[in-house]
Amino acid sequence: MSGRRRRELADSFRLVTGDEQWFLRDLLVGVVAAVVWIGGTGALAVQVADVLGVSLGLAAGESPSPLAVGLFAVLWLAVPAVAVTVRIRRRTLNLRGNVEQYYRFEHPATLLAPPTLLVVVAVVVGLALGGFPWYFSLVLLPVGLFALVRTLAFTYRVYSFSHPLVVQFLAVVSTVVAFGSALAAVGTATGRGQLAERALRAAGLPAWVLGSVSVEGFVVSGVAAVAAFPLALALAYVLIQTVVSLGVRLVEPDVDRSSMRTGQRYPPFLDSTTPVGTPADTSDSSAGSTGTDTDTSTADRGPTESDGDGTDSEDSVESDDDGEDLDDVSNTRVFTPPADDGDGGFGSTTAGETNAVPGTDDEGTSSTGGGARCDACGESFSMEADVRFCPNCGTSLAGE
Repeated sequence: MSGRRRRELADSFRLVTGDEQWFLRDLLVGVVAAVVWIGGTGALAVQVADVLGVSLGLAAGESPSPLAVGLFAVLWLAVPAVAVTVRIRRRTLNLRGNVEQYYRFEHPATLLAPPTLLVVVAVVVGLALGGFPWYFSLVLLPVGLFALVRTLAFTYRVYSFSHPLVVQFLAVVSTVVAFGSALAAVGTATGRGQLAERALRAAGLPAWVLGSVSVEGFVVSGVAAVAAFPLALALAYVLIQTVVSLGVRLVEPDVDRSSMRTGQRYPPFLDSTTPVGTPADTSDSSAGSTGTDTDTSTADRGPTESDGDGTDSEDSVESDDDGEDLDDVSNTRVFTPPADDGDGGFGSTTAGETNAVPGTDDEGTSSTGGGARCDACGESFSMEADVRFCPNCGTSLAGE
């Protein structure tokens, strides 16, 4: 692993306690909001059901009607899932709809390291317990949401199979399923397990969701298995993206950088159809490294895009591991020999062009007024100025 990858891997973990602190805050606020929402809509639904004569299945041995199941599925699952997805999208994108700057790693795969570590820890704990009981769904819910956050940022950053809308749709679907498993777990914990079971049966869910599966003594609750649905979808997307990126690496198509999103990386194995800019431009410089689309260091976009903060849209181009600068551009003041018409002096040279220093008008007279005239450069200056050398070319004045 290169030094840059190690640094970005460490930065990916530091994001959790840095710019990504919003996730923990929103998680706590979301729990409180969910309790208020479910309690309020539940109380309102009871009153409406009494008026309309619709069975909610609250009494012992009573099954909820399909209308009640559909209503609560929309209120308690679909609406919160859409709200969570919208919130995640707003948190990962800036005001211009581009991925936040702190997610723009040159190795996007490092973004997935923290949620992967959490999944590994959960699996190790499950193995130590001998299974995944129902309450594991309450643990896997925040882990799955965190994986969706990083996967969404990942898909905005990578080039191959970069489809954020697909991930947002998967986020809505998987969050609905994860919330359903969490509600079933809460019902079991509060003694409402039979009510949750009747609701699941009325929804027509398979029998294994209501029970558990045992494989060689390792027991997995159906509710806990459903809670891992967001992790499964995120993993499926990353695997498909990896396969597609390998194919793109073999084909090496021509891609116009101006057609790419701000923040989307440009792999160096692609041929650019955008002309290379001059050193004075703020165009991208692709690093000549190798690797897959998710692991190769490079610049992002073409010179036509800009971020929402009014600065240049390019990610900063860093020097390589050897400390050599990619661009060595300097503004140097040089002396230009006087021309036949009397112009000349010190000028500023930038990108091959020399600009004369202001000080004379169009007729060649000094802007300071009439007076003595330098024989070397032809510049006139005021006699009131107490000078020993020509202020234009620095030649010692006659008689000094």
